[in-house]
Amino acid sequence: MTPENFHRWGLFRPFFGPWREGDGEALRLLGGEGFDGDLVLGISCRCAFGVPQVIGCAPLRRGRPFPTNWWLVCPFLREACAREEERGGVRSLEDHLKPWAKEWREYARRHARWRLACLSPSTMRFLYRRRPGFWRALEGTGPGGIVPTETPRVKCLHLQLASWMVWPDHPGASWLAEKFPRLRCDAPQGCIAGRGENDG
Repeated sequence: MTPENFHRWGLFRPFFGPWREGDGEALRLLGGEGFDGDLVLGISCRCAFGVPQVIGCAPLRRGRPFPTNWWLVCPFLREACAREEERGGVRSLEDHLKPWAKEWREYARRHARWRLACLSPSTMRFLYRRRPGFWRALEGTGPGGIVPTETPRVKCLHLQLASWMVWPDHPGASWLAEKFPRLRCDAPQGCIAGRGENDG
């Protein structure tokens, strides 16, 4: 696919909710020490308390490919993913996806199309003509930069959960729904939403 015929894929851009006062501080606290706020394109999912759960990421970071479309920032869900990974969740999801390999490859292609749709036409043309390696990294990879192959591979559960929350037609939706039946904490005390005036 070339930049000249890419404009029609703009329909793959998911909806971003409006930026709210306090989102910047919330993302700084939720994103962790290595979080780069310049990557944020918008808020894709919020919990019932209004706190960002999933953010959409820019496809370039300091001029280099950043093929993570959606970043999970909710501490409750990040901890749930970590626990499931410790139980072998990555391999379990890969096994679950094997009968859905064709659908998984198409899902990966949708990630790539959305990623490129976030670039300006001039940036797309520059990458395609002057940085073909960067272009291939953005155009030819799925969630988290994984190259789609005949056998589905999963980088981490955080990426898959975030992607499923934005695009519910994830090929592993039934597995994700079973492993993560709760997509919010019971009370906001565990994250930025629970910080009141008397909190230290």
